[in-house]
Amino acid sequence: MQKDKPRVLTEAVTQLKELRKNVAQQLELSSLFIPSENDVVIINYCDNINDERTVKTTICCEDRPSLNRDLSSAIQSVQGRVIKAEMATVGGRTKAELVVVLGKANGGEKDVGQLKRALKAVVENRALGFGSNVMLGRRFG
Repeated sequence: MQKDKPRVLTEAVTQLKELRKNVAQQLELSSLFIPSENDVVIINYCDNINDERTVKTTICCEDRPSLNRDLSSAIQSVQGRVIKAEMATVGGRTKAELVVVLGKANGGEKDVGQLKRALKAVVENRALGFGSNVMLGRRFG
């Protein structure tokens, strides 16, 4: 019986690893759009449209009433406009994928960096003009 325990344990560990691998593959293939537990700001470059820089942003953070307004303000701070948006909220967490056009005058590395900083401020809920109590330097209350 003792000889079987190590073999059974090894087999169980092998099956567990295989199950984890299968789940990871299914999640990659799946079209589930679920927020993660971690705060995230990712910006990826897309093809330029009519000489305008286009980026895809992925944001994941705690949900709050002012989140959409704060995201809009952050994007407008770099004269960007959203041409596609997908959002999901589950269990108090929100995930948003936004395709943003930065325009002909904008779209350089500097502008993309400014957008990323503004979105990070939103995700971290910092009052830099993107908080729930502060908007464009004026306090509302």
